[in-house]
Amino acid sequence: RTLVDYNIQKEFTLHLVLSLCGGYREDEVYPIIVRTYNREKFTLEIRTSFTIENVIIMVQEKGDYKDRLHMLLDGQYLEYKKSLFNFNIQNNWTLHLTGR
Repeated sequence: RTLVDYNIQKEFTLHLVLSLCGGYREDEVYPIIVRTYNREKFTLEIRTSFTIENVIIMVQEKGDYKDRLHMLLDGQYLEYKKSLFNFNIQNNWTLHLTGR
């Protein structure tokens, strides 16, 4: 994309924001905890580059989940196509699984 795509014109000021994501590299491997709607709890070894959809597939491979599954973090639904890195999900954080 170009500056024109964002309607950035001459004399505009751009501010650079540095975002540190828990010190993790983009494709680091670490565990997260998944708590299901059945009150089960288990650990998955994930990569920060995994999408929420990848994590849901891993969950489905671990158990018998027939519903369409969704992941929540702090009460917020996580978008399927975004990566764990986008949400700054870190080592041993707990994601909650819901079915709809």
